[in-house]
Amino acid sequence: MMTVFFLFIVLSCASSSVSKNSGVNVREIESAESRFWHSIPSYDELIFIGAAGVRTNRDDSIKLALQDAARKVSIFDNVEGQFVTNNKSGAGFFDYSTDTKTSLLFNEDYQEYLENLSFDPDTDVMQYENTIFIRTRYKGSIQVKYDLSTGSNSKPSWIDNPPKEISRYTVGVGFAGRRSTYRDTVNASFEAAIFSIIREISSQVGVDSTNYHGNVTFEYRSTTENTLTARGVLKDFYVLDTWTDKSNMTVWTLAVARVSDL
Repeated sequence: MMTVFFLFIVLSCASSSVSKNSGVNVREIESAESRFWHSIPSYDELIFIGAAGVRTNRDDSIKLALQDAARKVSIFDNVEGQFVTNNKSGAGFFDYSTDTKTSLLFNEDYQEYLENLSFDPDTDVMQYENTIFIRTRYKGSIQVKYDLSTGSNSKPSWIDNPPKEISRYTVGVGFAGRRSTYRDTVNASFEAAIFSIIREISSQVGVDSTNYHGNVTFEYRSTTENTLTARGVLKDFYVLDTWTDKSNMTVWTLAVARVSDL
């Protein structure tokens, strides 16, 4: 049986148009890719996917990817997130600015999680877009059931029609535009899913308007500032699926979590 790793080497090296006589089944490759990213939990096992840039020594890449997977296990246990977005607009057409600041707080001692991660080097390692991904397994359980059905053009249905709730867990959908590396895009989408849930549960909006009239005719200035703040603590933050739009290399992430008190 062809391994997932080999399938992705074929996928990354092949041209977009595959000859009918090439012997490469594009649908099978795409199916293997989808299965790699699907991470619906079983009754006693959770899936965490770690990412790292490709190093000269492949073992170094795998170690870094394992650390990233351990980081995500830590976030699963408990994560506190906060973001503040300021939108300022004036009277002029181009008098507009926006600024967003975010932060995540979680246990950064990953050793205990690293020791409890397992993976199969033959089927759980994928290299794509100069990034090594590892699909790891961690003993644990969350009671989540969801059908990862596919919409048009292999696009997951949850992107256009995201559920509000899955098995009584709050749902978040993260999106990230293309970054300098594919690894950074995937991780940015992961974090965006965290903030999606936090924004859903605790958003507060503040509005501040300032008007100024001078002594000279037409000397007038108006400024409006909108501030959106959100903060929350999540337990069992867990990614169910990740999808990449190959046309522009943007990444979408479907995740769930339980909301905890601050």
